Amino acid sequence: MTCLVPDTGEHLLYLSQIQQSWQKNVAAYVNIKQTTIQDIESRFQSGEYELLLLPFTPAGPRIETLLKAFTTGSSQNRFGYYNARYDELPQQALDTTSLGLAAFRFSQAEKTLLADAVVIPVYTETSYYAMGKGVTGIEVFPFGNKVIFKDGVRP
Repeated sequence: MTCLVPDTGEHLLYLSQIQQSWQKNVAAYVNIKQTTIQDIESRFQSGEYELLLLPFTPAGPRIETLLKAFTTGSSQNRFGYYNARYDELPQQALDTTSLGLAAFRFSQAEKTLLADAVVIPVYTETSYYAMGKGVTGIEVFPFGNKVIFKDGVRP
């Protein structure tokens, strides 16, 4: 079996580590082939692949942006996923005034995506930042690679 991996970024490094785990834990022998993201996109659309790593970045930094990407009709729902119950959950979370209920609805949506195996998260990008003690008002958007200092205040 061959897994297509983008030839940019750290994808090869991460998938090589996962490849070793697959061999050790489930006796799955997967070859890794680097190729362009354009080739991966093309093969994804045509269905000409065994396995592929298709990077996904939500359109925004908030949890609802990530979860709404898989609702029916979303332009980011490239997998054609359809689940009427799932479609309701992100909006129900946004419509409530209860923080606890919103978290529960978002959690239900996430569990539904994973249970339906729409996507299988292989790894996630992590961004680090630090602010001085007492600094407030700075907005950090990890998925948008954006930091807004407009309302930043230092002591």
